Amino acid sequence: MDRLKTFKWYFIIFALFFSATWLLTSGVAMKKSNEVVYKTDFASPAVNITSSTANGGKVHLTGKVTNNTDSAIGLKYLKFDFFDENGAYLGTKSQELKNFHPGETNNIDVSTMFSHTNVGDVKVSLADSKPEDVTNSVFGNMFGDINNSQYKDLYTIFGGLLFLCLILPPW
Repeated sequence: MDRLKTFKWYFIIFALFFSATWLLTSGVAMKKSNEVVYKTDFASPAVNITSSTANGGKVHLTGKVTNNTDSAIGLKYLKFDFFDENGAYLGTKSQELKNFHPGETNNIDVSTMFSHTNVGDVKVSLADSKPEDVTNSVFGNMFGDINNSQYKDLYTIFGGLLFLCLILPPW
């Protein structure tokens, strides 16, 4: 009977710690959404980002790119370099522009994720060859493009296991 009471108390303590860890990691993982500032280093084609949001490291840019020249653009790439609020480089994504005729408009739709770091600025440039897409995050690209709720679950599980290791007496 004593072992059952001991187990009950360990279970209650674990449940409380699990809940506290989940609440604390929710606050860390879910940063507020902010507007991303973009700048271009070229005049043609014309780039207009209509929506740019960053939330807890997840970035989504949408907009339009228009060929405002008198000639067709063969094969070029829009290169998006992402920087955090302090100006530190986070990574690169690209979008292909192929057989882009004068006056033609294409959509821009770029999404990426950087582990819990809000993006502050995006530099858009034009490249002749495909730039390598780079995700420079705390975890590298070990988890791929996963969302913050999966990070929270991971932290909660590891926190619970650490708690059990520290609180339970060795047998």
